[in-house]
Amino acid sequence: VPTSLDDVCNAVKDDTASLVVLRTAQSLTRHWGAAEVAAAVANRVKLVVVRCDGAGDLDPVELEQRLDSMWTLEQINELHLSGVTLDAVAAGMAVLASSEEI
Repeated sequence: VPTSLDDVCNAVKDDTASLVVLRTAQSLTRHWGAAEVAAAVANRVKLVVVRCDGAGDLDPVELEQRLDSMWTLEQINELHLSGVTLDAVAAGMAVLASSEEI
């Protein structure tokens, strides 16, 4: 069981064929979830996106503009220490936005 963000990213990279993303109104505001999506996209892991009630529209440009203020400096540092850059998060969000949802 992964216990750190680094463990989660490595599990996505090494042990995941498909990542199921439950897209809620808050899911992309969580840095761990964003890191999982970024790791999946960077490692060509298939995304299966389930849009939950209240998720709203996903605008990757708007999200990218908010990345610097979406998380605390500590959370951004945790992303970087796990090898996840804000550029990788933005790329992950762009792929997520263009993915078919169920």
